[in-house]
Amino acid sequence: MKKSFLLACTACLFPSLSGYCLDLTPRFVTRITRAQSENMPYFVEGDTRYSMELPLGVTASRGEGAAAFHFRDLDGTLTMKPSPFKPDEPFSGSALDAYRKVALGFVPAGATDISIKAEAPNPLTFHGWTSHRFTVAYQLPGRSHLQSVTFLNFSAKQQILLISDAPTNEFERVERLVMDIMGAWRTLRPGESIAVPPPL
Repeated sequence: MKKSFLLACTACLFPSLSGYCLDLTPRFVTRITRAQSENMPYFVEGDTRYSMELPLGVTASRGEGAAAFHFRDLDGTLTMKPSPFKPDEPFSGSALDAYRKVALGFVPAGATDISIKAEAPNPLTFHGWTSHRFTVAYQLPGRSHLQSVTFLNFSAKQQILLISDAPTNEFERVERLVMDIMGAWRTLRPGESIAVPPPL
């Protein structure tokens, strides 16, 4: 596992040897509307830029090599970060057992009754992506939680992780917003502006 993770990271540290990798640290532009201004995230892979339209009430922040999304009206989070696996490691056989083991490792400290509740092949089929999702159930004092861990083959050279987490009663709503967020992902044309101008 450690060897696989180091190889994946090394490939992204030396783009001249391996091609560019997607930088999962979001950058921001400001969109101004009549009522407010919003910081809209975008991501960079070499000379290519990707933008996303966030649903109302969702904001993004940057971590170390990762993006975090927050939901104003829900007690949930979404994190986008590098995967310790490479895209050529299949979602089947013994490799799938390794994916399961990693998926169980993202619950917070102090969690109990940890188990995989469900698995779903290819839950995100946008843009030709292939993916595999594990839904993990766990308990915190006084509250049950669900967490989805999606291993997404972003390109032929890079796999990324999407980790969403919420109390059980709010999990489905968070997952719908995650689908909206990833469905709004798009590649910007060369020279295309990211910012949306204010209305006239």
